[in-house]
Amino acid sequence: MNDSRLQRRGFTFWQVVLLLGTVGLLAAILFPIFGRSRNPGKRSSCQSNLKQISLGIKQYIQDYDARFPVIASGARANSGKVGDLSAFGWADAIQPYLKSTQIYQCFEESNGSNASYPNKADPTKTQYTDYWFNARLSHVRERQILEPAQTILLGDGNDGSDVTNARYHLMSIPEKWRGDENSPLYRHREGANFAFADGHVKGFPARSWKNSVSHHRGATFLLGSGKVTD
Repeated sequence: MNDSRLQRRGFTFWQVVLLLGTVGLLAAILFPIFGRSRNPGKRSSCQSNLKQISLGIKQYIQDYDARFPVIASGARANSGKVGDLSAFGWADAIQPYLKSTQIYQCFEESNGSNASYPNKADPTKTQYTDYWFNARLSHVRERQILEPAQTILLGDGNDGSDVTNARYHLMSIPEKWRGDENSPLYRHREGANFAFADGHVKGFPARSWKNSVSHHRGATFLLGSGKVTD
């Protein structure tokens, strides 16, 4: 009698199978949700980085004749060869205003710094940045920017091991990025973050980027007609 009661109190084979199936189904549903809940936090951290970097650039502008920092300076500024990284880049120029090199790192970019690309002139320099600087703003006066709210200043770009390091910059969004889901343009769940010359930061889905770039007056870098659409 007692044995039969114990059997009735236990789980049958099919009940165990059903239970495991239910747990597996719930895991399949909930894990992606939990994963997505972490991504917005990383995206927000990246946007915070861009905001602080743009503020550092603003401080630099106030101290240096109302001009944006140059992309790079030094004898090897245009070399682009591995090992020739002694050029002083824009990220180096604004470093005194930021106090930390961690701010140049996006948490969604997993490659990290590449130690094989040392800065021969000063090993303590920034070394690299996960963001690119608008090359058309190099040494441009702030008052020349006619549409600062539509002028891209910084954006998700470097993979953390580019030989340009602290001078990483772009003239426009590379064509190969637009269709490559592994490119920085898709870094944050189908999109990327950008800081604009007026100081605001926003994330945009990769699909919103036009195929053409408007090289507006005042050395600005605008997307399409000058507007980015959601």
